[in-house]
Amino acid sequence: MLVDGSRFCQRVDYTRLVSSSELSLAGALSRAFAVVYGLIADGLREDGFRDHSPAQGVNVLRNLGEEPRSVGRLASMTGVSKQAISRQVAGLERAGYVRTEPDPADGRGRLVHLTDRGREEREVAQERVARLRERLERELGPDETETFLRGLEVIIGWGDREKAAKPDRGT
Repeated sequence: MLVDGSRFCQRVDYTRLVSSSELSLAGALSRAFAVVYGLIADGLREDGFRDHSPAQGVNVLRNLGEEPRSVGRLASMTGVSKQAISRQVAGLERAGYVRTEPDPADGRGRLVHLTDRGREEREVAQERVARLRERLERELGPDETETFLRGLEVIIGWGDREKAAKPDRGT
């Protein structure tokens, strides 16, 4: 599995990441994220989407719908700097996953649109995620899976409330 770094990808054996029975909450969540992230990224590569990084998929493609979004909006949604999002968008544009145009509401800004290739990649990624959920339900059962997912929603809510309580720093 490849885990994306800021400027490089490194090979990680994700089976070793989840072997401890004494994981801390933060450690368990981090390791679970690495496993899921890697399984999706590996699957996308198997399906022919080899020309972008997992971070570009998570930060940009996952956050685009039929309506375009500005680079600034993508940055605020992901907690990643505008500069990093701009670099990711530029790479995705070169690879044909997105196209950009000037933002009429912000003379300096750019709006990011999915292309057909970007939509295709997103659909394949969503199918991969659905398969992972099915796998989780087979191993935990539907009730435990729902409880687990509800627990994750609670934790995510903590971050949303913390973010809402802090002033916007103009990402």
